[in-house]
Amino acid sequence: MAPTKTANRLAQAHSPYLRQHQYNPVDWYPWGEEAFAKARQEMKLIFLSIGYAACHWCHVMEEESFENEEIARILNTHFVSIKVDREERPDVDAYYIEAVQQMTGHAGWPLSVFLLPDLRPVFGGTYFPPEDRYGRPGFKRILETLVEYWQRDPERLIRQAKGITANLFRTITPSSSPAEILSTELLEQATEHLSALFDPTYGGFGRAPKFPQVPNLELLLHEAHRTGEPYLYTMVDITLEKLASGGIYDQIGAGFHRYATDEAWLIPHFEKMLYDNALLARTYLHAYQVRGNSFFIRMAEEILDFMLREMKQPEEGFISSIDADSEGEEGAFYVWSVEKLKEQLSPAEWAFLQTHFYLPEGGNWEGKLIFAARQTPEETARDLGISSETFFEQWEALRNRLRTLRSQRPAPCKDDKQLTSWNAMAIEAFIDAYLVTRKSSYLAHAEQTASFILQNLRPRPGELLHAYREGVAYQEGFLEDYAYMSHALLRLFEATGDPSWLQETEPLLETMLERFYDTSSGQFFFTPAPTELPARPQIATDLPYPSAQAMALEALHKGHILLHRPEWQHIVHQTLSMLTEHLRRYPSAYAHHLQLLSRHLHTEQIVVIVGPEPEPFLQMLYRHYHPSRIVLQAKSLPEHPLVQGKALPEGQTGVFICQGHTCEPPITSLEALEQRLKRA
Repeated sequence: MAPTKTANRLAQAHSPYLRQHQYNPVDWYPWGEEAFAKARQEMKLIFLSIGYAACHWCHVMEEESFENEEIARILNTHFVSIKVDREERPDVDAYYIEAVQQMTGHAGWPLSVFLLPDLRPVFGGTYFPPEDRYGRPGFKRILETLVEYWQRDPERLIRQAKGITANLFRTITPSSSPAEILSTELLEQATEHLSALFDPTYGGFGRAPKFPQVPNLELLLHEAHRTGEPYLYTMVDITLEKLASGGIYDQIGAGFHRYATDEAWLIPHFEKMLYDNALLARTYLHAYQVRGNSFFIRMAEEILDFMLREMKQPEEGFISSIDADSEGEEGAFYVWSVEKLKEQLSPAEWAFLQTHFYLPEGGNWEGKLIFAARQTPEETARDLGISSETFFEQWEALRNRLRTLRSQRPAPCKDDKQLTSWNAMAIEAFIDAYLVTRKSSYLAHAEQTASFILQNLRPRPGELLHAYREGVAYQEGFLEDYAYMSHALLRLFEATGDPSWLQETEPLLETMLERFYDTSSGQFFFTPAPTELPARPQIATDLPYPSAQAMALEALHKGHILLHRPEWQHIVHQTLSMLTEHLRRYPSAYAHHLQLLSRHLHTEQIVVIVGPEPEPFLQMLYRHYHPSRIVLQAKSLPEHPLVQGKALPEGQTGVFICQGHTCEPPITSLEALEQRLKRA
């Protein structure tokens, strides 16, 4: 009979990722004072391991090293080992991933960092095999070498940590240039930069591995709308079409995987993240508004259906991610055997699949099949001699059959913790879907999720917590939680005209400024003070999603109009003007700041709807893409300065379109409004 394993401290953690390690022989600690005190008292180095539940290589390193009794013995004897979920503690992750980036030139997960007892980093990397392999040093050898250095010459490591920390301080703390005059030249340079990086064959930017980079796509849409430059639209079209046809998109179950390992988007890393799907659904909706391509709205609705089916918790919010692995293998749930697939399908079904998808007999990844379309639905319909509508009907029936077959396999695990910031992204995706389609169910999902966050992750008015799992909300909120949630609530007010959403927003924005804004630098910290980290990080650049600082500024920009707080616009101007050099030198890293800059330079279009029947006018407004529009329904805020003086004869409905303090005469017919929107 096998001996019973003893659980370590991680058994008490909220995070599913930490709990995955509760039976490791490593004497893990969660991030916190207990571990720090032990390191100080025993003068031991800290081994910090950062990852997330859906991460394939995190699972590999656990199996190879953290389940290895000999490696565990070295760690337990000579180190204090700390395990961190990067999603639960994005501040810790941000600080140490930048340290490893500076030390090695690259970083990712699993992140493996060695710290002095005072938490200063001294050495790091990502995945290490247990023994020397793949051109990487073995983890066991690294441990033994660091133990020897620490015992024989600790001053060497202390000097090394001092230099790393000094460089790191300059990188992760708020820094800004002298304020400069803001101009559209920065926007033109940014689109030129993205054009140079663009892959005209497969879409996207740069070489493999390739990420969707949604902030860059949204910037291109924004600037295409402003300038009318056709090629900017073309870059978005190509990217969205190629993303939708590749293996990075789960052709059977819907939803996007995190990134592709190749330039053609064929071979994904198979984890699925909430933020990727929420943001991409929005981009497909925006592209539909611009191009009128029905395929784009079909894609958006497929993604949202996937999110509701696979990531929505009943009566709660959305979970964080779905694992890359199942049955101990990456992608096992998603890939297919050619032989078994042929056995399970009729000849006609197999012929249909072969016409539309790239399905070589020998497979297209390690002898298995990843579904990826070889051509557009319209081209397949033409080859099959059927209409596009018939194609989609037949494909949907066959896809449901394939989904049923796939559901018989062991499914990947899910990280079911719910994050405030990521749920706010989901809320905005469903708001946009409602605005474009006018389907009330989408709005209901947005409102229900927002209410869940406010009821369960807001301990007091104006405050937010970061995470929720198994009925418990925990972890003080970060800048991204306040920024994303505030912006989502402002969007809910615009979508519904319900002033209660606006009332919920103002105290959150005030707390955000109080806790995170640094008046001396004009920038935002990511964490409230105090922090256990050697320095409070600032995350100004975009991640796979828009940076917390950019979203904070966008919420203040929108809030200054809807809540009539002109002092907030001064903060937006100050921060952008002090970031000018960064926007010029690294435009693709500051894409969301640049979108906001465009709105800041070109006065926001404010549409005030007056009268008892706003719905037809709202439908018309949201049929057209306009990234710089704020909609205010007069009945919801009758005392607002923008509403004052705007009246129509009783029973009549119309819109006032304003730029700054100048408003056009009211438009009272849908035909006239459509002509006005087309001119814009």
